[in-house]
Amino acid sequence: MKLNLGCGNDIREGYINVEAELFGLSKESSAHESLKLGDARRLEWLCKSGEVEEILALNILDFCRHTELDKILENWVDKLKVGGVLKIATIDTRSLCAAYLSYQISPEDFVTNMHGLQDCPKNTRKSSLDILTIETKFKKLRLEILVSKVEKGQIYVEAEKC
Repeated sequence: MKLNLGCGNDIREGYINVEAELFGLSKESSAHESLKLGDARRLEWLCKSGEVEEILALNILDFCRHTELDKILENWVDKLKVGGVLKIATIDTRSLCAAYLSYQISPEDFVTNMHGLQDCPKNTRKSSLDILTIETKFKKLRLEILVSKVEKGQIYVEAEKC
């Protein structure tokens, strides 16, 4: 089983695509047979411990409260089978701040990237992350980091459950 958490309109074949609600989804995405509506922060409703081979979580962690991040990651890792892979992408707060401080982006772009569109609760970022924080959290969960990079202001980390 492969999960694509917080998928939005990025419906992927071969995955169970999970989104919190239909709001903002295209008609095509909302009608896709692999789309499941539910809370991606806790996966008990969807799968059992040790059942998942891959979790793809692109640009979802920064929309979760920073006080919940450890529990969310623990839950996801619990659902992975040994050898399963967790793939995460999120905004790199340090890159964003550096771009703002060096006048590469406007204050408006900084606020939108840092805090989301804020047009509804779903589009408001609640956490700020950097690569060191994610790597530390992954190591604490005994994940082996396979890929760790920052490109164009985005963090991308892949890690395997040992």
